[in-house]
Amino acid sequence: ISTAKSYEAKLSKLWAFVGSNSLPAERVTITFVERYRDYLIEKKGNSHNTVNKALSVFRTVVRAAIKQKIIDYADNPFLHISLSERPSEKAKLTVNQVKGLVALDLTKGSPEWNARNIWCFQFFAQGIRISDAVQIKKSDIKGNILFYRADKTSKATEIELPPAAMEIIALYPARKTIFGIVDPGLRPVA
Repeated sequence: ISTAKSYEAKLSKLWAFVGSNSLPAERVTITFVERYRDYLIEKKGNSHNTVNKALSVFRTVVRAAIKQKIIDYADNPFLHISLSERPSEKAKLTVNQVKGLVALDLTKGSPEWNARNIWCFQFFAQGIRISDAVQIKKSDIKGNILFYRADKTSKATEIELPPAAMEIIALYPARKTIFGIVDPGLRPVA
């Protein structure tokens, strides 16, 4: 489902460029792809890697059209356009910034307090994804070991939680999920 949503989001950029939700096969040329790439960079302000991801989805659609004999293989513009990912610099918090975030004096129960606690829990739980963190139930924790199935990969995972993570969990009353934002299965709590 997440791959389908990602493809849908990237194709919406293409449809915005084209001006409709259809693209005649004869318009799929090297020049068209280059103009689309320029549009993503200049008009949308997308980074190199974001542009390449959008073009990669477009390339997948072109390959499907070739397979269905809608576009001739020889007319595939991606035979002449290379897509390459550049290493991206990830912004990292310093130890002092993390300590400052943990120490923030926030009103208990406020959205800011909850957001800080969830972020800190993720940090202390070895970078657990937000989609997994918000679905954790107290029954998923035995002692200080968190047992869960990763939502993205379906991989069974166990993590030893440090005292700081356990202290965060102790701040929350019994609910369907610890943080009470979503029910298991990622349905928002009303």
